[in-house]
Amino acid sequence: MLRSGRLDPYPDKREKHFQILQDESEYLLSLTNKVLTLSKLENYQLRLVKEEVQLRPMLEDLIGKYTAKAEKPVHFFPPAGVGVGVC
Repeated sequence: MLRSGRLDPYPDKREKHFQILQDESEYLLSLTNKVLTLSKLENYQLRLVKEEVQLRPMLEDLIGKYTAKAEKPVHFFPPAGVGVGVC
């Protein structure tokens, strides 16, 4: 779609799709690094450290990616009993 030029009249959409491409490239690099980390773990060359993470930014990022890729509108709702302020 990006190569076809169909998005040229829509610079905002084009930029959004390029940002998704960049994010996905970073994601692939992250996966590669995780495989290397697993290899170190299996060979007892790495120690794990437990830490807290913020889920909301991760979930918002995923929602943005899947919404942009979807052909139909996408709506996400938390499962019943899950508080919105938990993330």
